[in-house]
Formats: sequence, C-alpha cells, structure tokens
Amino acid sequence: MSEPLGPVDSTELAVVSKPVEIEIETPDMVRKRQRKEKRKAEFETYLRRMMKRFNKELLVDTHKVHLLCLLAGGLFRSRLCCEPDLLAVALSILPAHFTTVATKRINSGFLEGLLKWYNKTTPTKSSPEKDQSEKPSPEPKISPGTKRPSSAHNAAVKEQRGGKRKKKKAEGGEKEAAGGQKPKNSSRRSVASKVSYKEVSSEEEEEQSEEEFQPTNEDDSEDSDGAMKVCRKSKVKGKGQASRRSSEKQVKKQRRKRKEGKGADEWLEVYLECTGKWVCVDVDQGVGQPQLCSNQATQPITYVVAVDDEGYLKDLSSRYDPTWLTSSRRRRVDSEWWEETMELYKSPDTERGQKEDQEMQAKLLDKPLPTSISEYKNHPLYALKRHLLKYEAIYPSTAAVLGYCRGEPVYSRDCVHTLHSRDTWLKEARTVRLGEEPYKMVLGFSNRSRKARMISEQKDVKDLPLFGVWQTEEYQPPIAVDGKVPRNEFGNVYMFKSCMLPVGCVHLHLPNLHRVARKLNIDCAVAVTGFDYHCGFAHAVNDGYIVCEEHQEILKAAWENEQDIQQKKEQEKREKRVVANWTLLVKGLLIKERLKRRYGQQGLASGAGLKQEKEGGAEGLSSDEEEEGGAQTAPPSLTSSWPQNRQEEKIIRRVTKQEKRGEEKNLFPFEKV
Repeated sequence: MSEPLGPVDSTELAVVSKPVEIEIETPDMVRKRQRKEKRKAEFETYLRRMMKRFNKELLVDTHKVHLLCLLAGGLFRSRLCCEPDLLAVALSILPAHFTTVATKRINSGFLEGLLKWYNKTTPTKSSPEKDQSEKPSPEPKISPGTKRPSSAHNAAVKEQRGGKRKKKKAEGGEKEAAGGQKPKNSSRRSVASKVSYKEVSSEEEEEQSEEEFQPTNEDDSEDSDGAMKVCRKSKVKGKGQASRRSSEKQVKKQRRKRKEGKGADEWLEVYLECTGKWVCVDVDQGVGQPQLCSNQATQPITYVVAVDDEGYLKDLSSRYDPTWLTSSRRRRVDSEWWEETMELYKSPDTERGQKEDQEMQAKLLDKPLPTSISEYKNHPLYALKRHLLKYEAIYPSTAAVLGYCRGEPVYSRDCVHTLHSRDTWLKEARTVRLGEEPYKMVLGFSNRSRKARMISEQKDVKDLPLFGVWQTEEYQPPIAVDGKVPRNEFGNVYMFKSCMLPVGCVHLHLPNLHRVARKLNIDCAVAVTGFDYHCGFAHAVNDGYIVCEEHQEILKAAWENEQDIQQKKEQEKREKRVVANWTLLVKGLLIKERLKRRYGQQGLASGAGLKQEKEGGAEGLSSDEEEEGGAQTAPPSLTSSWPQNRQEEKIIRRVTKQEKRGEEKNLFPFEKV
C-alpha cells in the first residue's frame, strides 16, 4: 500500500476475444476414453501381428520355391552329365592306362593322377596369383565348361568298369537357396540374420563364435588361439594394445571380404569300393578335401545336396557345412517339410545310406564343444539347463557332464526328456505307477487351475505335477463284469487309443445307439476319443459307444429295426406334408376363382374405362392441346360414368343361419369376417 497507485499496464491484462470452455472429465468419461484407447491399441497390435505373420509366410513359401528350383537345377545338370554321347566323348579322350584299372583298385591315388592329367590337358580360368597364394580366393576359378568334362571322365570310367558312382554337389548358401541374386534374396537373408539371443552381448563374441567352426589346419589353429589370447589381454592392458587390436580387426574384415561374392558351388563325390566311402573330388582343391570345398563355396552355406547318376538326392549339409549345428539350422526351412521333400528322392540302397549317416554323426560328435551360450540354444547334440522348456527336464539327475560353458554344465541332448501330466500320459495309453513322486512341478495353464490359484492365498504355487516316461507303464484296461461297462468318474469310457478298450467290450460306431440300449435296458457308455479346445474350455469329442460283447448282436438287430421304423415315420411325415401343401394350394386356387367371380366384372370394366381414357386423351394432341381440352372430353364408358339405379336390381333373398353355416364351411377364417 506504500507504493503510489497508478495506471495499470495494458500488457498485464489479457483481453480474451473468444469464449473460454473448460472441460472436466468425469470418472465415466475417463473410463470410456481409456476403453476406447485400449480397443484401438489392441486392434493395431492385432493388425501388426497379422501383417508380420503374412510376411513371414510369404518369405517361407518363397524360400521353399527357390529351394525346389535348386533341386531341379541339380537334377538337370546330373542328367546332362550322364548323356551317352557326352560319356562316349569323354571316354575317347581318356588315356588307356586310366581305363584298364580294375574297379576294386581305384583309390584316392588313382583319382589324384586323373586330376593331374586333367589339369595338364584342359586349360582352366585360374589366375597366376592363385598358384602363389596359399589362401583360397572367393572368386570362381573354374568355368562350368571345365567342370563337366571332369565329371564326364569319371562317369566314363564308371560306365566301362561299373565300379564307381559319382555325386554332383549342388550347394547353396542363402543366395543359392533363394535362386540367384535378386532383391528377394536380400530380404530373405536379412530375415535370417535377425536371429539372435540375449546371451550374446558384444560383437566380439559373435565374431569368435563364427570363427570357431571355420575349418583350419593344425598350424593355423595355434595362431588362432594365440590371436584370441592377445585379444583377451588387450581388454586388460587397454591403450597399450590399441594398434594390435586395430590390426586384428583389419584381418577380420579382410577375411569377411574374401568370403563375399559367388564361389565354387559344385564339385564331385566318387564312391570307392575299396574303402566303402564317398570321396569329394574338385579340380582346384584335389581329392578328399571337404573343408577346402566348403571354404570355396558361396557364404553362408545353408544347404548341401548330393545328386547321384540315378537321380537320387541326399542332404550332406552336416558333412560340408562347419556351422550346421549352430547358425545354419536357423536359416533352414522347416525340418519336417524338408525331410518329406527329400523322402521322394531317397536312394533304395538303405545300407549304404545308414553307414554314411553314422559316419557323419561320428564326425559331428568329434567336433569341440561350442564356447558361446547362444549356440547351445536348440543344439541337436548338447543342452544347458537354462535352455530347458517348461515341460523338459534332464534325466537322470546324475547324467554325465560333457563339459562346461562359462561355469554351466553341458549335457547331452539325449538326456533331455519331455515330461507330461497324468492326463496327458493317459492320452498316450500310459499311466503313472503307484508311489511315483512328480519329477517336476509347474504352474497349470488350464482355467480350472488358474481359478483355483486365484482363490487361494498363494497364487504362485506350482500345482501341476509332471512325470517322465520312466515313471509310467502301459495302460491296463478294466474288465466288464455282469454286462456292465466299466466307466470313468464322468460316466464315459476313454478311447484315446484302440488298446484302451475294456476287456469283454466292443466299440460300435452306430449313431443314437444309446436310445435303443435304454429301451432294452442294456448298459451302454459313450466313447471319448479326444478333446476339442475352443472358447477357453476343453470339450470332449465322442465317437461311438462301448457295449458288452454279449449284447452286441441284440443291439445291432434292434438298431437296424429302429432305423427301419424311423425311415417309415419320416416317409409318412413327408407324405403328410405333401398332402397338406397340395390342399393349401387347391384352396388358394378356389379362393382366387371365387374372388374373380364376385369382383372380376367390375374390375374389368373399370380397367377398360381407364385404358380408353388414356388412349383418347393422347391421340392426335400435343401436350398443350391435351391440357386445354382435357376437361371437355366425354367419358368413354357409360358404365363407369353414369350413375346406376340400385333399386331396379333383383330383390336379395334373406339367407337363413343354416345356409350361412353351410357356406362358411368352404371359406377361410379371414373370409368369414
């Protein structure tokens, strides 16, 4: 108040030119807004999920089509190399000392000599730098024209001696499996490269995991180990080893650049009867060098398929792909579809195929254990406890530890078993033995279990016991006594498999058999063959009925008699309905005729008058003349215009009640009004 009063600044008073509206959300409005936003978010999530699913299915189908095209290309090349004219030309070029060797004496030395002669006589598109450098180049060094004569020479020897079989390798990385370098292939590769796991947290771990499975010689292995040690030490020393670390990164980049581009994706395999094994043959890499052949192929390798001279196929990815156990399996298509496709081209020589599979399995077991935790995820040979699913467990608990990965024990995949509950084992026709304790406890996912947990105080209690196959035994069906079918607690009979049929009973697939059995006072139970899960609950699927054997013939005869009676009733019902429909149609026609007789003449007269009026007004007049003279036109019909004398009509006789009742018998209810 001590300050003098003066004029107020105009800037301090904000003059509002528009009316101000203050909105306050009530609790109901807040709930409506939140509900609307929630529905919108759920719809967007659903739409996004459907789009991702569609894109994924499209990529998978495209991948399958490209893979089938790869197989078709391999079969075409194999048939081309087995042409009789081409084999004859190749045989005529071969020296005599190659064609006179016995089949059982053909070994790796013979094949090496054949390759030396081929390299001397046939020019190849190889650069001079290739002979000086020890490391393979990623660029293709042999044209397709130089590869086919080599296969023709081998096939010619096989044709003369009959002791060799050749296999042509059609190998594809992600590019080859997709059928060439196209925009579709890059998208497919990007999808496959997105596969990752939470355990891998740095780029160095990924690089180390990639290099572990690269095939190297014994001399190179020591250098790689030393490089890894230096890399680990550099993390501790810090700035002092910065130059060494940068040089190692440059070396890794150079290795990656060398692997880029299209490589040599085709080579041969020859079956040697002296050893009973397949040997890979390549013009550049020599004989029996599968690691070098895989290094020369287009990277990354995804499929390696062998095509023999008879048109049979075999998947040899586990032999040539060094990362088949880890990263390659994630890029491959569904194993079930792939096995079903390869089954059509499977060789009938099962003994030789089984022997070859055992050799490849033994080589996989000889490989060192993976060092990255992410590589153990879904590994076909090894497993970690952290990667076990909800219904999986390691049995026995004292299983042998094959090694350790960052302090975690590594177990064999054969020790991982799938557990089930009592009801699930019952669906497999197995029951849990008495006195067996659950091998594992988990949270039940059924509505009944979830509601029970919500009511109880301890909501996180594991209430579903799981058992292993070693804790179960085969289901022993009960025995029917005194014509009574043994039932479960729900009054039905579980028939998940045919072996669960009670002793002394039969399974009849006759509809509505329980009605016939109820009339004859014979025991009959419904057969439950499975469950259908929809609307959040499990619904039993019934198929047929279970009855005792002594009542089988009686029930069948009674059911057939009941079916005959039912058919007769349906026929009578149909005939009765036909008669009723015809009666209704005839009555409708009679009513129409009666109405026509009663009101038909006046209707025809009025209709004719209106027609003449229209024709007379429109004849020879324009629109203006018609309007002017329309009021002066005479009526066309006297019947419709002149008043009628109703008094001159004949006198209507009075109808008695009895006659009226007789007339009403032929009328419908709406006509009696």
